[in-house]
Amino acid sequence: MIIEQSAPIFNKKGIAATAMSDIMDATDLSITNVRRDSDGGPDTNFTLLEGVERNAIVQMLKETGGNKLETAKRLGIGRQTLYNKIKAYGIEV
Repeated sequence: MIIEQSAPIFNKKGIAATAMSDIMDATDLSITNVRRDSDGGPDTNFTLLEGVERNAIVQMLKETGGNKLETAKRLGIGRQTLYNKIKAYGIEV
């Protein structure tokens, strides 16, 4: 699926795609793919929203002693969504 757009939208690399010629595909919207930086390690160049979300997950994991099910409940997200975000953000548990 390919999405063409004219409103400013940021892809997963935090780059604005504003021109009609900029095309985003479904992989730009995925949270299940782990982003990698140029040396192959986890990407730490998160958008502000991603950074806030990552920090909330890390903090809640600390508060629950690493209990993922309880963390997901407290954050109001599903367990599988939490696992996907942990993987995507490179959080070590």
